[in-house]
Amino acid sequence: MGAQSWFEQAESRARKAAEHQEGGDDSASDVDVETTTLHSVGSESEPEKPASRSLPPKAAQPDLKTRLLGRTHNTTKGTSGRSAQRSSMATLVLTVTAIIAGVALVGTAAAALLMRSTDPAPVTMPAPRQAPVTESVGYAGTCPDASGKKPVAANRNDLRGTVVAFQTAYYNRDTHALMETVAANSGLAAAEWTSILDQAAPEGTLWCATLQPASGNVVDIDLAVTSPSGDKETYRQRVTGRQMPGSTRWQLTKIDSRQ
Repeated sequence: MGAQSWFEQAESRARKAAEHQEGGDDSASDVDVETTTLHSVGSESEPEKPASRSLPPKAAQPDLKTRLLGRTHNTTKGTSGRSAQRSSMATLVLTVTAIIAGVALVGTAAAALLMRSTDPAPVTMPAPRQAPVTESVGYAGTCPDASGKKPVAANRNDLRGTVVAFQTAYYNRDTHALMETVAANSGLAAAEWTSILDQAAPEGTLWCATLQPASGNVVDIDLAVTSPSGDKETYRQRVTGRQMPGSTRWQLTKIDSRQ
């Protein structure tokens, strides 16, 4: 036999092992020996390759769609988080604003109450004093010339009206009405008016009184008397009166002659 390759040698030995297989254990031992030899020959013929260094397995990279979806999901989560944060901040700002507005409203109401309670009481101003009405020269009775004079009626509400009431009762010889016009504790009330009036004011006597404006409780009059025979005489008098207590009515207290 010429030179054989390690493969042909192994094949020949394999055939021999097959032929002797039925021969028993010895043949099996020969086969084992041959097999061992075959492995040895194979080991001698084939140079030993250096063991390759095993690298850690590469992590599987997600495809583009997965990466995009993942990024979108992450973006959505981030946006939702920021939106929730903004909503919380807006709620906080509104709450703080409401509290400030409430405090301001309470402060305004308190200030208004304080100002109202500290406002000075309104001062009641006295009514302006009216200037006394200036009386014009008046007249009463039967006066042939009354130009420039104002008629004065008999009344008890002022001094000049009370003087006219007295003169009217005097020349009408009305003792009762005359006594109503004089003060009870005055010298006028003590006079005997019944006898006086019969002599001083006979029927048909005419009188005309010119009354100056009153000055306090005093008034000057000029009394012109015309007797039934036509005689004329003027009496210049100063009449004093007073207002009755608790009343607006006046009474005469005295009649004096004046120059």
